[in-house]
Amino acid sequence: MSQPDVPTATSVDSATGDVRKPPFDFDALPYAAAIVWLACVLLALACNGGSFLGREWIWTDNALVAQNPLIGMLNGLQRVWSDMFHPDRYGIPQFSPLSQTMFFFERALFGQNPAGYRIVSAVLHGSCAGVLYLLLRGLKLRGALFVALLFVVHPVMVDSVSFLTERRNVLGGLFGLSALYMLFRAAGAIALPAGKVKLLPDDPARLYAMGAALLVVGLFAQPAIAPLGLVAMLVIWARHAKSPAPLALIAIGVAVLGAVLLSVSSRVELAHSGYTQKQWERAPTPAGEIAVRTQVAGRAVFFYLQKSLLPFPLAMDYGRWMTPNDLAEYREVAPDVSKDRFATRSPDVGADQFIAWLFPLAAVAVLVALAALSKQIGRTPIALAASFVLLLAPFLGFIDLGWMQASFVSHRAMYLATIPILVGLVLAITPLLSDPSQRVSLIASQAIVMILMIRLAVGLSARYQYNLSFWRESDIAANPRQSFLNVLTRTPWYSRYQAATWLIQYQPSELEKSLSAYNDVLERGRPGNSEVLVQLGRVLTALHQDQEAMNRFAFVMQNDPDFGLAFRSAGDLMKRQADAAPTNPAPRMAALELYDKAAKADPLDATARILLAQTAWEVAKRLPNDKVDDIKARMQQAAEAFDAADEIRPYDVGQLMVEARTLMEMQLLPAAASRLTVARAVEPQNPEVLLLIADLANLGGQWKGAESAYRHVLELDEKYVEAYTNYSAMLATQERFDEAQELLDKGLKLLPDDPKLLDAVKKLKEFREKAATRPASTQP
Repeated sequence: MSQPDVPTATSVDSATGDVRKPPFDFDALPYAAAIVWLACVLLALACNGGSFLGREWIWTDNALVAQNPLIGMLNGLQRVWSDMFHPDRYGIPQFSPLSQTMFFFERALFGQNPAGYRIVSAVLHGSCAGVLYLLLRGLKLRGALFVALLFVVHPVMVDSVSFLTERRNVLGGLFGLSALYMLFRAAGAIALPAGKVKLLPDDPARLYAMGAALLVVGLFAQPAIAPLGLVAMLVIWARHAKSPAPLALIAIGVAVLGAVLLSVSSRVELAHSGYTQKQWERAPTPAGEIAVRTQVAGRAVFFYLQKSLLPFPLAMDYGRWMTPNDLAEYREVAPDVSKDRFATRSPDVGADQFIAWLFPLAAVAVLVALAALSKQIGRTPIALAASFVLLLAPFLGFIDLGWMQASFVSHRAMYLATIPILVGLVLAITPLLSDPSQRVSLIASQAIVMILMIRLAVGLSARYQYNLSFWRESDIAANPRQSFLNVLTRTPWYSRYQAATWLIQYQPSELEKSLSAYNDVLERGRPGNSEVLVQLGRVLTALHQDQEAMNRFAFVMQNDPDFGLAFRSAGDLMKRQADAAPTNPAPRMAALELYDKAAKADPLDATARILLAQTAWEVAKRLPNDKVDDIKARMQQAAEAFDAADEIRPYDVGQLMVEARTLMEMQLLPAAASRLTVARAVEPQNPEVLLLIADLANLGGQWKGAESAYRHVLELDEKYVEAYTNYSAMLATQERFDEAQELLDKGLKLLPDDPKLLDAVKKLKEFREKAATRPASTQP
């Protein structure tokens, strides 16, 4: 993997006798590494700058960072590390405790502003490129600077920087590349730097220990860096040297530990995926399963190669190739209009699919050919190709990961795997460096490639401003001009599904467009998908096509009874009908039963339990007064549901406030107070929490405490309308009419046309008039 040293002295042309100066050698500058690091960080910030403008948490970022209770308190951070071998109770759907630890400290700095977290990711990514430059320069690779810069601006990297869910990639990459540098230094593949300033020891034993420690730490950020030790051995082998015994031991040890942590990661993702074990099987027989996974792996290798060389278009998902089990399931649940199409088609992968075997066979053939030609072309090509496959090994389909239910491939898996491809490209063009006449054209072509990559990266980063733009730009199926470039994948469905889902939230007037998109997803190859059917039912509910909506919910409830969202959505429909006909108890009782089934089907659905509690209280309020036992039973049901929701999301302030309001209405004031105490501990300056505390104190007759809390709310937010109305109402009940009027006048100066304040003034006037007409004996 080494290149001949660039001559450092002048030489004489034997033909002409002219003195030739050696070409400028940037790598020889004393501060080259610092300059490259700074340039890489600035480039990373520029390429991902579009995402810094967004103030919205993208998809899973919300659950993993913004609303993650485990990084809000020290005991939560402790659980991130202590519960890793208990996937069923692991609090988050991703195994990356080191990333979560970083988020813990970043939350203290950035709070709920995602831009700060993304800037940190960009700096980490730029630092990865800086270490990569040091590594390649130490291996005497001419073109190390171009490889490092290309790595920074490659569009594939945008997701790992702007999408905080993938922080594990840049963090694991930084530790992994730093470890490789130390291991190569220890093994003698990288010479000791000249100069008096030395940041690392010269002792190989200490360098091996430091490199091994960094690899182990990196595994807890991204277990997929486990093959890096084996890659180091390949590089040593490519240089016609023997791998030292310490390096081999480290490589094997890290690979074994990485396999264990990859297993943990897989189990965590599967536990949170909501899919049964059978749904992860891809063929009806063990032999068929091995065949399918091998074919998927071969096809995935060529997909990742394509995206390394042509990183456009990039999407959230690329469509999952249809397996024999998928097709069997679809034939059973396909709508009547599609049954013939599914009955006649063949799976994309399967033991009897000849074309599907061409991909793994071609991959093996390339590796064998490069190995056979190693004497003629050197060992570097086979080492690069093998490193590419090794770094992709955790993502080739032999290990089940949560995202593989939507697609077997994801360009976010390529963070380190792109490096061997980029190095190979640079090695292919380095002979041009020896010809001065080609140097200008080479630099120009490099500049053009960099500009194109930067343009693509900046455009991709802009997706991360809003969820709607994120999914809409990822919907390749909606753009036929891009579809032909994804020849190695099927038509994606998940991006289209999510684009329709976020379209409802951002543009509710586009329900018909969302309805068309959901139907298109079902028709394209997900006819029985519970997630799509339930979302389709919810759109039909919004369009007041209640019977059609209930038909979708009923299908999922019957065929997928573990999919709790179907029961919850059906409950929402019945609750709406109950609100439209409050004298009819049947719809509300039906909603209560459906929410109860939703909570049982999905024990981690806190929202279902909140709705269950609220509906139970609504039923209790409408029972006759003589039904004391029934009323108590429903109130008890509501209280238990709230308690269960708190066990699932103990520090969710929004949830705690919803619970407190209902409990106050139920006159369960101590229970409401306990919720508000927790909410205030999490967000001590939240005006909504403080207003509820004031209302609770007022309800309990603690007027001094209520008055102090109301004033605190207005100090935090002088335009908080409810604080004026509730505070003035409390003053009016104490017949402190002048103070109440003064308070409302202050509010009207800030919000002169607010209808709530105007209504409060009217009610205060009426209350004062009634008080004035009461006999003196009844005055308080």
